[in-house]
Amino acid sequence: MTGRVLAFFLPLVFHLVGMAQDPLPPATQAPPSVKCRFENAADSLAYLHFTAGLSERPPELPMDTSTAGLRMAWRASEFGDTWYVKRGDGSPLRALEIRPFHMRLPALTAEGKRVLHVVEEYPCALTCHTVWYFVAE
Repeated sequence: MTGRVLAFFLPLVFHLVGMAQDPLPPATQAPPSVKCRFENAADSLAYLHFTAGLSERPPELPMDTSTAGLRMAWRASEFGDTWYVKRGDGSPLRALEIRPFHMRLPALTAEGKRVLHVVEEYPCALTCHTVWYFVAE
């Protein structure tokens, strides 16, 4: 009985071991594309210019996450592979109702103004989060 079982499974095992030695096929799948939706064409250029000029807060500056004097400049929401970007309404951070699970990340613009990113992620079947950009007046 065991001889028949081995006679059945042994060629299968040799075949699988031989396949494991073959090189992997080249990756032919294109990287996922991200679509951006803006309210108007001028916003798309202004938003890309704004985000390209953002830089991390230098370590020698104090960690300032206070919200005094900050106004909403941009709001970007990602749902799956699509970003929805619109200009902020200039409201302060305290007027924003966000869930308890969020991050606050300080940064600087290209002009040296203080920026506070507020990132809120929420559960959904896709990648879902919203980023608010608050800029010093």
